Amino acid sequence: MQASDRLLARRYARALFDAAIDHREEERVGRDLPEICRVVQQNIAIFQNPVLGALRQQAHLKKLLGPETTRRTQRFLEVLAEKKRLALLPAAVVEYGRLLDEKRSVARARVRSAAALSPQEEGALRQRLERLTGKKIEMDVKVDGELLG
Repeated sequence: MQASDRLLARRYARALFDAAIDHREEERVGRDLPEICRVVQQNIAIFQNPVLGALRQQAHLKKLLGPETTRRTQRFLEVLAEKKRLALLPAAVVEYGRLLDEKRSVARARVRSAAALSPQEEGALRQRLERLTGKKIEMDVKVDGELLG
Protein backbone atom coordinates (compact mmCIF):
# COMPACT_ATOMS: atom_id res chain seq x y z
CA MET A 1 0.00 0.00 0.00
CA GLN A 2 1.33 3.40 -0.95
CA ALA A 3 1.93 6.13 1.60
CA SER A 4 -0.82 8.26 0.04
CA ASP A 5 -3.30 5.37 0.51
CA ARG A 6 -2.27 4.95 4.15
CA LEU A 7 -2.75 8.68 4.71
CA LEU A 8 -6.17 8.55 3.08
CA ALA A 9 -7.16 5.49 5.15
CA ARG A 10 -6.04 7.37 8.27
CA ARG A 11 -8.26 10.32 7.35
CA TYR A 12 -11.29 8.11 6.75
CA ALA A 13 -10.69 6.29 10.05
CA ARG A 14 -10.33 9.60 11.92
CA ALA A 15 -13.58 10.90 10.43
CA LEU A 16 -15.43 7.73 11.44
CA PHE A 17 -13.87 7.77 14.90
CA ASP A 18 -14.85 11.41 15.48
CA ALA A 19 -18.42 10.73 14.33
CA ALA A 20 -18.63 7.64 16.52
CA ILE A 21 -17.39 9.59 19.57
CA ASP A 22 -19.97 12.31 18.92
CA HIS A 23 -22.67 9.63 19.17
CA ARG A 24 -20.97 7.56 21.89
CA GLU A 25 -20.66 4.56 19.58
CA GLU A 26 -16.88 4.28 19.32
CA GLU A 27 -16.71 0.94 21.15
CA ARG A 28 -19.54 -0.60 19.16
CA VAL A 29 -18.10 0.59 15.84
CA GLY A 30 -14.72 -0.76 16.95
CA ARG A 31 -16.26 -4.19 17.53
CA ASP A 32 -18.13 -4.13 14.19
CA LEU A 33 -15.31 -3.08 11.89
CA PRO A 34 -13.04 -6.17 11.92
CA GLU A 35 -15.94 -8.50 11.11
CA ILE A 36 -17.27 -6.17 8.43
CA CYS A 37 -13.80 -5.92 6.92
CA ARG A 38 -13.56 -9.72 6.78
CA VAL A 39 -16.96 -9.99 5.04
CA VAL A 40 -16.13 -7.24 2.54
CA GLN A 41 -12.75 -8.84 1.77
CA GLN A 42 -14.46 -12.19 1.11
CA ASN A 43 -16.74 -10.45 -1.40
CA ILE A 44 -14.22 -7.98 -2.82
CA ALA A 45 -14.78 -9.15 -6.40
CA ILE A 46 -18.23 -7.58 -6.29
CA PHE A 47 -16.78 -4.24 -5.26
CA GLN A 48 -13.95 -4.30 -7.77
CA ASN A 49 -16.29 -5.00 -10.69
CA PRO A 50 -16.24 -1.80 -12.80
CA VAL A 51 -19.61 -2.69 -14.36
CA LEU A 52 -21.41 -2.34 -11.03
CA GLY A 53 -22.09 1.25 -10.13
CA ALA A 54 -21.89 2.74 -6.66
CA LEU A 55 -25.62 2.23 -6.05
CA ARG A 56 -25.41 -1.51 -6.78
CA GLN A 57 -22.32 -1.83 -4.64
CA GLN A 58 -24.13 -0.07 -1.80
CA ALA A 59 -27.06 -2.46 -2.21
CA HIS A 60 -24.63 -5.39 -1.93
CA LEU A 61 -23.11 -3.83 1.16
CA LYS A 62 -26.52 -3.57 2.81
CA LYS A 63 -27.11 -7.28 2.13
CA LEU A 64 -23.75 -8.18 3.68
CA LEU A 65 -24.15 -6.06 6.80
CA GLY A 66 -26.22 -7.33 9.65
CA PRO A 67 -29.08 -5.32 11.14
CA GLU A 68 -27.00 -4.71 14.28
CA THR A 69 -24.42 -2.68 12.33
CA THR A 70 -24.57 0.96 13.38
CA ARG A 71 -25.86 3.54 10.92
CA ARG A 72 -22.54 5.35 11.26
CA THR A 73 -20.61 2.25 10.14
CA GLN A 74 -23.04 1.64 7.27
CA ARG A 75 -22.62 5.21 6.07
CA PHE A 76 -18.84 4.92 6.33
CA LEU A 77 -18.88 1.88 4.04
CA GLU A 78 -21.29 3.58 1.64
CA VAL A 79 -18.90 6.52 1.33
CA LEU A 80 -15.95 4.21 0.69
CA ALA A 81 -18.00 2.46 -2.02
CA GLU A 82 -19.11 5.78 -3.57
CA LYS A 83 -15.52 7.00 -3.74
CA LYS A 84 -14.28 3.60 -4.97
CA ARG A 85 -12.07 3.33 -1.91
CA LEU A 86 -13.14 0.00 -0.38
CA ALA A 87 -9.56 -1.21 -0.86
CA LEU A 88 -8.65 1.19 1.97
CA LEU A 89 -10.95 -0.59 4.43
CA PRO A 90 -8.34 -2.91 6.03
CA ALA A 91 -5.94 -0.02 6.69
CA ALA A 92 -8.80 2.15 7.98
CA VAL A 93 -9.87 -0.63 10.37
CA VAL A 94 -6.31 -0.89 11.75
CA GLU A 95 -6.13 2.87 12.19
CA TYR A 96 -9.54 2.98 13.86
CA GLY A 97 -8.35 0.33 16.33
CA ARG A 98 -5.25 2.40 17.05
CA LEU A 99 -7.38 5.49 17.72
CA LEU A 100 -9.67 3.49 19.99
CA ASP A 101 -6.71 2.06 21.91
CA GLU A 102 -5.29 5.56 22.30
CA LYS A 103 -8.59 6.84 23.68
CA ARG A 104 -8.80 3.91 26.12
CA SER A 105 -5.12 4.35 27.06
CA VAL A 106 -4.27 0.84 25.90
CA ALA A 107 -0.95 -0.26 24.45
CA ARG A 108 -0.37 -3.56 22.68
CA ALA A 109 2.76 -5.62 23.22
CA ARG A 110 3.98 -8.54 21.15
CA VAL A 111 6.01 -10.87 23.32
CA ARG A 112 8.14 -13.67 21.89
CA SER A 113 9.92 -16.10 24.16
CA ALA A 114 12.02 -19.20 23.70
CA ALA A 115 9.88 -21.11 26.23
CA ALA A 116 6.31 -20.70 27.45
CA LEU A 117 5.87 -18.06 30.13
CA SER A 118 4.10 -19.03 33.33
CA PRO A 119 1.00 -17.04 34.26
CA GLN A 120 3.05 -15.36 37.02
CA GLU A 121 5.76 -14.35 34.54
CA GLU A 122 3.17 -12.99 32.12
CA GLY A 123 1.49 -11.06 34.92
CA ALA A 124 4.79 -9.62 36.15
CA LEU A 125 5.76 -8.58 32.62
CA ARG A 126 2.37 -6.96 32.06
CA GLN A 127 2.60 -5.04 35.36
CA ARG A 128 6.11 -3.83 34.57
CA LEU A 129 5.07 -2.65 31.11
CA GLU A 130 2.00 -0.92 32.56
CA ARG A 131 4.20 0.92 35.08
CA LEU A 132 6.66 1.93 32.36
CA THR A 133 4.02 3.15 29.90
CA GLY A 134 1.25 4.30 32.20
CA LYS A 135 -1.18 2.41 29.99
CA LYS A 136 -3.16 -0.81 30.20
CA ILE A 137 -1.20 -3.48 28.32
CA GLU A 138 -2.76 -6.09 26.06
CA MET A 139 -0.17 -8.73 25.31
CA ASP A 140 0.12 -11.16 22.42
CA VAL A 141 2.43 -13.88 23.77
CA LYS A 142 3.93 -16.45 21.41
CA VAL A 143 6.56 -19.11 21.90
CA ASP A 144 9.27 -19.03 19.27
CA GLY A 145 11.57 -22.05 19.53
CA GLU A 146 14.06 -20.42 17.19
CA LEU A 147 14.99 -17.84 19.81
CA LEU A 148 18.20 -18.58 21.63
CA GLY A 149 17.17 -17.11 25.01
